[in-house]
Amino acid sequence: MGLGNRIVPVVCAICLAVSFVAAGFVAVAVPDNATTSLADAYAGTTNPTTPFSHEELCDMALAGKRYTFDKNDRFALNQAIYDINAQAEADGRAHRGSLDTALWDEMAARDKVSGADAASTASTSLFFGLLNTFGGSCDEADDLARMRILQPSVENVDTLLAQASDTYVLDPEAIEHLDDVFGVLATAEPVVLGVFIAAALTAVGVGCASGRRTFGTVLLCAGLGTIALFAILGIWAAIDFEGLFAVFHSLFFAQGSWVFSADSLLITMYPEPFWVGMGAIWLATTIAVSAVSAIAGFALRHA
Repeated sequence: MGLGNRIVPVVCAICLAVSFVAAGFVAVAVPDNATTSLADAYAGTTNPTTPFSHEELCDMALAGKRYTFDKNDRFALNQAIYDINAQAEADGRAHRGSLDTALWDEMAARDKVSGADAASTASTSLFFGLLNTFGGSCDEADDLARMRILQPSVENVDTLLAQASDTYVLDPEAIEHLDDVFGVLATAEPVVLGVFIAAALTAVGVGCASGRRTFGTVLLCAGLGTIALFAILGIWAAIDFEGLFAVFHSLFFAQGSWVFSADSLLITMYPEPFWVGMGAIWLATTIAVSAVSAIAGFALRHA
């Protein structure tokens, strides 16, 4: 057997193992199902003082997922958070540090008026306040209809969100972390796609050049190797999930950039049990795909 015939099966097994790991990640990151199910189970459970309803937290969790893993559409994310904060204000659930107060402070700074004057000027509607702050008038009753369909600019909403407490919004540090995640995924996507293609091509090459038994060995080794790796990670997660979580993040992000206060909106939407669930889905998917590979490989070796 030539050197190439010895190297290609090893490369194929490695590419297949990476593909099995990636398949588990795709299961949690691409469809919305994992996020919606786990948010429904865990969002808000670690922060009973959150001003938002469970349904609102689930809606924002889904918006955060789509921002991070899908289109990275800042306006869509901000608009979702903005609308829910507006509803919390209307219901009287907003307190000091909320988006309403950030608007109040913005108006007071811009107009150099007292807090009482700013409160009087602002109106109880966030949209009303935005219109007054950033141009326009709502003095006429007819303007109220336009106010309901007003879409604040990205810059204006970013300004308001940046000034509000992280209990109510995703603050700049949280947004930066989500952007970091998106950046890692954008870099990894073509690499993983290349690995998928390499796995397919080398699998065909091994099957044609080395025969069924060798290909069966490749499938068996890739499957069992991935299962062994994830079994070790699963045991680690069961013993010390926070430690595994920190090590995993340290591979891709600056130290401490993923740490947020316990009552922050980001942690309220995605508490630790949420990530345990995500890890479990990733683990189960990868092990299931790997088991199929190992069983197929065993069957080919003994056919």
